[in-house]
Parts: sequence; structure tokens; C-alpha cells
Amino acid sequence: MTRKIAFALPLALAALLPLAATANTPESAFQAELLKVGAQGCPPGLAKKSPSCVPPGLAKKMAPYAVGDRLDPRRDGIYLLRDPSVYGLDRHRTYYRVGDHRIALVDNDTMKILRLIDAVNDVLN
Repeated sequence: MTRKIAFALPLALAALLPLAATANTPESAFQAELLKVGAQGCPPGLAKKSPSCVPPGLAKKMAPYAVGDRLDPRRDGIYLLRDPSVYGLDRHRTYYRVGDHRIALVDNDTMKILRLIDAVNDVLN
């Protein structure tokens, strides 16, 4: 048994020696950087953004409105919900459909967005 261990130990060390020799090469540094980027799925600069991994210009297009913004009903893609009670919403409040999948609760006097409902499907369910 000790003979097998004595024989296997030098072989294991010999197998690890080439790995130690290439640890500081540019190729291994590049591979390490690729692994770091691949682990998170995006470059480090975009990983720090909010939402992460989304370029700033694309993030603006995805969420053109936020709570507190003033809504302009003359813009394309904004439609008044005439009967919000059909969707289970309060019929005495004013709601607009913003984009394809969002509904905004709006103050009648100021036209400020009070609440955003993320998906029409959430309302329908």
C-alpha cells in the first residue's frame, strides 16, 4: 500500500508542475478574466449599473416612466382605461396603459404617476 502511495505522489506532483508554470502567463490572466465576466454574465462596468447588465440607453427605453413623473396623454402608446373595474381596479381612479405591459395610476389634477403596475397579466389574474 505504501509503495503505491510512494509511486503515485511523484506522478501527481509531476502532473501539477505544468499548471504552476503557466499560472502567470497572459493567456491564463485572459482566461481568468473571461471566467470572471462569464460567471456574472456581463462585463464589470455593466454589472455595477442598475438594472445590472443593461446598457443605460436600453434601460431608459424599457422604463420610460417612473412613479412621480408627469404623464402626457398625448404621447403615443398611452391610452386611458375607460372602465378600470373590468380589470379589478378602482373605478373612481384614473388609470392609463403605458406601453405594452404597464398600467399607471395617475392623479387627475397633477397628472403625476402615483403607482405603476408592471404587467397587464398581473391585473387580469
